[in-house]
Amino acid sequence: MSLFLVNTESSSPFRELFSVFFLVNSRFFYLFTRILFTYYCFFFATLRYAHAFLGEVKNLSSSALISV
Repeated sequence: MSLFLVNTESSSPFRELFSVFFLVNSRFFYLFTRILFTYYCFFFATLRYAHAFLGEVKNLSSSALISV
């Protein structure tokens, strides 16, 4: 399977090897970018919400201690 449209009559082994190499690397690059995007969107958002939630819990507990 070739990524580029190559004339088979004049194609060289190097060109075929390069196209297969690029195809495999593009699949790994796509997988890497999807993992990175998922990590960025969900992990950091979860940390941000957890930090805000824990801060609110801490503020509530400290205000409860002060009002007692």
